[in-house]
Amino acid sequence: MKNLVFCAIGYKDNYGNSVNINLDGFRATEIYLKNTFVALKSIQTQNNNDDVAVVVNFIIPEYYMKLFEANNIKTYFCEFDDFKFPPNFKWALAFYKLCAYKFVIENLEYDNYLELDCDVVCNGDLSEMWSEI
Repeated sequence: MKNLVFCAIGYKDNYGNSVNINLDGFRATEIYLKNTFVALKSIQTQNNNDDVAVVVNFIIPEYYMKLFEANNIKTYFCEFDDFKFPPNFKWALAFYKLCAYKFVIENLEYDNYLELDCDVVCNGDLSEMWSEI
């Protein structure tokens, strides 16, 4: 069985980055990139048969791209062209994960997909979860 666990990070100029992070511009997105690395690396460490990836709608800065590549974390680019809300909507960027889900299902070939928020840490095997879905 081929499984993909991924995190989705959306960014758009003039959109609020996060309700929970009080930083302007791309700085909040960099925190999400760091968190995503920890989340996906912890999943990878506990579940070495599952692929892990990050889906974004922006160019990943070189430092993070090298970090992902060196740790076999796949990266995918997906436009934020569906499930959009106006920039003044507090959670507008949170809906990027739906766009990313649509992208992975329509463009990648896995048996199962799991999208997680980037602020998680995995401390165990996901095999029971995969069998349940």
